[in-house]
Amino acid sequence: MKISRYSFPLKIDEDQYLLVNSRTGAVDLVDREVVELVQHGLPPPDSPIYEFLIERGHLIDLSPEEELNYMEEFCGRLHQRFSQTRTHIIIPTYTCNLRCTYCWEQLLHTRGKEWIARTLSYEEIDLFFAAVDELDDRNSEKKPLIYFGGEPLLPENRELIAYIMKEGSRRGYTHYFVTNGTHIPQYLSLLCNHRIHGVQITLDGTQEVHDARRKGPGNKGSFQDIVEGIEILSSHEIMTHIRVNVDKSNIDCLEPLAAFLKAQGWHTNPYTIPYLASVFNYGCGTYAKAYRREESITHLLSLWGRDRIWEVFKRGVAGFHALESALRDEVWSPQFYNCRAHSNQLFFDPHGNIYPCWEAVGEDEHCVGHFIPSLEFNENSNVWRQRMVMNIKECGECTYAFVCGGGCAYHAYMLHGTVSAPVCQPTRQVLEEYIPFCYRRFLNEGWVPPGMGQNTAQRTY
Repeated sequence: MKISRYSFPLKIDEDQYLLVNSRTGAVDLVDREVVELVQHGLPPPDSPIYEFLIERGHLIDLSPEEELNYMEEFCGRLHQRFSQTRTHIIIPTYTCNLRCTYCWEQLLHTRGKEWIARTLSYEEIDLFFAAVDELDDRNSEKKPLIYFGGEPLLPENRELIAYIMKEGSRRGYTHYFVTNGTHIPQYLSLLCNHRIHGVQITLDGTQEVHDARRKGPGNKGSFQDIVEGIEILSSHEIMTHIRVNVDKSNIDCLEPLAAFLKAQGWHTNPYTIPYLASVFNYGCGTYAKAYRREESITHLLSLWGRDRIWEVFKRGVAGFHALESALRDEVWSPQFYNCRAHSNQLFFDPHGNIYPCWEAVGEDEHCVGHFIPSLEFNENSNVWRQRMVMNIKECGECTYAFVCGGGCAYHAYMLHGTVSAPVCQPTRQVLEEYIPFCYRRFLNEGWVPPGMGQNTAQRTY
């Protein structure tokens, strides 16, 4: 028997560790003695610790090479299965009615007003659905159709959106909107007449802070319109994810926002989930207040560490990292790639191009195909689809590979000029800071993650 190459300890305090196996998703509370045995030897075969390590997959009868081969085969099967059910994201136009200080479209605006303003025609919408029909042929399971922009819910595009929703609903798709939320009243009847999977709306602070960041024509603030939109959606029982984009200009102003959200009752409302998201420097042009990715974890933890903020945003923390699902004793799937951009996610833009990643949208070097005049993918599609830890030399034998997935491909491109390079630093921060933080929070709230109950937390080794 040998210790799995994918088992590693995360320190909780001086004598407590989480022993994690990224192959099986096992997360177990152990003491220093067990960690030393795992790192420097094996416990006696007739000891309870030995049996425990076998039971939890930390101790196996495969050699390191055999375990790696097993994961390579597993990766191929899992990637094939995940690739069969696609997520289609339609961008009717890049036009937007707001001018947010950190807008990810800043670089796209250099292509000119005419390029930004182009909107899909009805005939091009038909070509979009022809592509979707071809991609989802004989696939009974359908992911929600996602609307992105720009701003998809502009008043002038209402009839076009109505046509897309009608065609999508006819094919059995539900609908999810990523919107700034300023025109919800004009779209309410449409939203109420179709199966809505959810809506994402951004609210960046209390009125003064938000309105300084997310302005409309004539520098008019958008706070009141957005609050009204959230109230309308929740009153109609439409799931609304309230995204708070966090950067260096508003991180110290979020406690008043948390108080506002709490006063609205949105932190406990079953139809509203507030959550925090970092603004990254590589996706927002020259915006100086954005975070480097390695900064963001520490800054978010500084917020979540405040009880008044945690109380409001904790429901939106779930799923922040894949390993958290193991803490919650949910079904674990090794992270062979970092996100859906490498398996089943496609963005269809108003120029007829297809992209794998929302941060890469509109950038020619990341275009993976087109759907106008017909569906066709290029060689770049293979580059994105084949970005898996098993295909990245530095990741292949890394202990953390299956909780990391190689990191963000777009970030890798910005750092190294290729999506095929790994991005490692955020993973170490997540493992060393975020996962122990979550574990402590769970315990402080009187809840022990189920998978750490009878097997571990109540019989610590």
